Amino acid sequence: MDLDPKDYLKATGPFPVVLVSTLNGDVENVAPYAWVMAISMDPPILGVAIRNIRDTFKNIMDQGEFVVSVPGPELKDKVIKTAAALPRDQSEFKHADLTPKKSKIVSPPGVEECLTQIECKLEWAKEAGDHHVVCGRVVNVSICKELEESGIDATYPDALMHIGGGRNLYTKSGQIFS
Repeated sequence: MDLDPKDYLKATGPFPVVLVSTLNGDVENVAPYAWVMAISMDPPILGVAIRNIRDTFKNIMDQGEFVVSVPGPELKDKVIKTAAALPRDQSEFKHADLTPKKSKIVSPPGVEECLTQIECKLEWAKEAGDHHVVCGRVVNVSICKELEESGIDATYPDALMHIGGGRNLYTKSGQIFS
């Protein structure tokens, strides 16, 4: 069976969900993304595919900084709330009942409830069809106490994964839940 090339995401595995936080003045913005990728180890560069109509994209282009936080599956409902189309002067942190975590180097906060916070400074952005690949140089990484105690290289708690292709399905350890 062949699929329409536009349905290619249905033929891929699940993608890790991250929360990208930015600032619009004093307003703390946070939104979910599932198209995230390591770009380089030296220098450390992380990329996220973002539509240019999103507040996240506008804020990164304006401020040059962002934080990528990795949520566990227990945050699924709050992650979904961060996708709400709020006016730019309203915070998704408040809407989703998430806690901003002060960053060490960049101005935008991370997400306190998440497993990790990866602070980035904009390195470059390039248009790629209906998205832009936004790449940030990683300037600081913080991990939660659970990861610190378990040894981040030895074990990694389940991260929230999104099954692509326009389906509102998530997975963890091979189990689909919604």
